[in-house]
Amino acid sequence: MVMSDKKGFVGRPLRRTLWGMVLCTLLFTGCAGRQEPVKESIQEKSGIEAAIDSFVGDDYTQIDVQVFALGEVRTLTLAGDEVAALKSWFQDAEYEPVTFAEGEEPGETEGGAACRIQGVGGKQDMELTLYLMGGDERVLQMDGAWVKVVNEEELPLEVD
Repeated sequence: MVMSDKKGFVGRPLRRTLWGMVLCTLLFTGCAGRQEPVKESIQEKSGIEAAIDSFVGDDYTQIDVQVFALGEVRTLTLAGDEVAALKSWFQDAEYEPVTFAEGEEPGETEGGAACRIQGVGGKQDMELTLYLMGGDERVLQMDGAWVKVVNEEELPLEVD
């Protein structure tokens, strides 16, 4: 071969082959790095369920409960196993969104009781109000949202 060729030592066919190899390498390695993200089936929780998870997951040293019934107010302080029992009750419950007509919201009707529940000594202050409508009907208000609370277990609070 003669080195005085204008194109140098590498001829046109070999140059095309080298460029083709470089392009194929870039194409295939670029595509291998771009994998589709794995889609997980994650069911998003409603705001109230996320708040309940936060309430249940916090490490409160005690829970203060104000019970409003029959025109009287009683204060309960839960500690130790009582805190764990109440948190477990909320964790095991199911929550269904509910709406009320104006003037029909719990607390504006007679009967039943209301429990203002506040965690103390945890990472965040959280307050929720549980309305006991009679029988097993319970409604929870938290951050302005209303939900029906369904739990077959007895509420671990002495409300009477």
